[in-house]
Amino acid sequence: MKLLILILIFSTTSFSSVAEESKLWQQTLKQYLDKKYQKTIKSSAEKLKVDENYLLEKIQLNTVNEEQHFHGHIKSSYGLCEIKGIISFIKMDASAKCIDESLRGKIIFL
Repeated sequence: MKLLILILIFSTTSFSSVAEESKLWQQTLKQYLDKKYQKTIKSSAEKLKVDENYLLEKIQLNTVNEEQHFHGHIKSSYGLCEIKGIISFIKMDASAKCIDESLRGKIIFL
């Protein structure tokens, strides 16, 4: 009986430790992705020659399966632009497709 109680206590303690570490990983990963997103917005604003706050207003951010997806439309010195991107732990893929007044297209990798 004592052995069964010890096994139950050990199992419960181990499970709660794993759950805490898993939750900590999720929180830390979110902070990491948020930091990458902020850096991406800053460098994108510089490349597109727009104000960072303007860009943040126009971009929608969603978290999907440990990835951050963002999308939006802006006016820049390159014309009207559609911005899309995905940020995960191991990859960052972002670009802007722009069309100017002369209807010339340009792709900018952010």
